[in-house]
Amino acid sequence: MLEKRKNERDCAFGAKILMPQLGMERERFYPVLIMTLTATVVLGTLVFDSAAAGAYILWGLGAAMAFFAIREAAPKARGYDIPVAWGLLLAGGMTALLLPSLSSGWASWLGICALCAYSGGVYMLVRLALPALILVLVVPSSGFLYLLLSFPLSRICTILTVGILRLVGIPCSFEQAIIYVGENRIAVTSACSGIELLEAMLLLGWLITHFEQKTLQGRFLHFLTLVPAIVLANTLRLVVVILLSLSIGGRAFEDPLHTILGYCVVLLTVFLMLGTGKIVRKWEAAAHAE
Repeated sequence: MLEKRKNERDCAFGAKILMPQLGMERERFYPVLIMTLTATVVLGTLVFDSAAAGAYILWGLGAAMAFFAIREAAPKARGYDIPVAWGLLLAGGMTALLLPSLSSGWASWLGICALCAYSGGVYMLVRLALPALILVLVVPSSGFLYLLLSFPLSRICTILTVGILRLVGIPCSFEQAIIYVGENRIAVTSACSGIELLEAMLLLGWLITHFEQKTLQGRFLHFLTLVPAIVLANTLRLVVVILLSLSIGGRAFEDPLHTILGYCVVLLTVFLMLGTGKIVRKWEAAAHAE
């Protein structure tokens, strides 16, 4: 009986069972199929709904994360793979039935996680849970994410900008997300907060962390520095714009200068991410040496 159960489990999860036509492990093939179908359905929804460009960038982030997670994975079967899969499926069903007010995306995400656990084991589930979350929940809610983060980022950039201006001897004050410099009143709008660059910088930042760091811990720590880097770079842009406005007036807020400084924010963020990447690598090397 025990031998029979072991053989059944091997048929479902055996790491040595290959898909002969594709040269792919069974535990890798089915998660690839699941994530490909998920990404295709979400992309079709975006096209049908005429979504904003930021949603497509977030979709690219989720798809890239899933691709590299599966590519680098080494699936391993464990005895609790099947119970975890059924538990997630049950949780998804209960979410859909008992919490109808909650977004259907949560139930869909739990269902996808259950399929990943059943076909590729908990190992593949852990690697694909975040990409699936981005594709199923974050991408369709990108507009809400924009509204949620817009004002906090504007307020943080306003406070930092006023602090730097005071340090260099420029008398100024602020209220909410408005900076007062003499008789000038400068509103730090959503566009000035860096929120419009957030989706692109998330994708770019993830690519930098993925190729700069070799360990999951290093990538996670490095990625945490992305938002501070964006805020710092955007704050410096605001400081430069305000200082220029004291000399050249309203032209400091117009193109092409405004656009050029926007590109400078992207470049400075990349350089900051590369710099913090070196710090993270040195920290990891020192930690391993101890």
